[in-house]
Order: sequence, then C-alpha cells, then structure tokens
Amino acid sequence: MRRFLFLEIMTFAWAIAILWLSLFYLPVGIPGDGSGFLLHLGAYFFLAVLAMHAYNHKTHLWPIVIIAVTYGIALEVLQFFVGRVPSVSDAIANMAGVITAAVLVQNIEKLNSKKKSKA
Repeated sequence: MRRFLFLEIMTFAWAIAILWLSLFYLPVGIPGDGSGFLLHLGAYFFLAVLAMHAYNHKTHLWPIVIIAVTYGIALEVLQFFVGRVPSVSDAIANMAGVITAAVLVQNIEKLNSKKKSKA
C-alpha cells in the first residue's frame, strides 16, 4: 500500500513539474535539432509509466492514456495564454510518449505473464 502512495505522490509531483516547465519556464537556446521532441516524449513517457504503476494499469490503462494525452494537449493550448507559442509538434511528442509507454508496459506485462505460466 505504501508503494502505491509513493508512486501516486511521484506521479502528481512529475505532473506539477511538467506544468511548471510548460507554462512558466522559458528555456533559452534549445536547438532545433529535434531534442525538444525527445524532451517532450521523455517527459510524458515518464509521467505515463509512473501513472500506470501508481494506478493499476491492468484495469485503468485507457483512462490513464486519455488523461495524460489530454493533459499534454491542454498544457500546449494554455501556453497561448501565458505568452508562449503552442506547438502541434510538441503535442504530438507528448502523445507519442504516452502511447509508447502504454505499448511498452502492456508488452512487458504480456512477457511477464508468459514467463509465469511457463514456470
């Protein structure tokens, strides 16, 4: 039970960090070499993996994916209201991170269940 509480707190803390970075932190000099895409993908991948382990991904996978994708899109839209420029490519990277995490977690779960059934 304590493990899940810790994961819930970490998920919430990471979501707040993403909020702050998306709306209030203005990075200076991020190169246009695709690293921004990877930063978005990685941030939302980590958020999704945390959420999937904090909230039973076996029964709540799709709600977690929908909430995380919606969160990423909403933060991109909100950037317009704080003087930043929303980016469709950033929103796509956010979605890609969440979907990659969901596919990876599901496949790892399938592999683990196959190993358990063979043992």
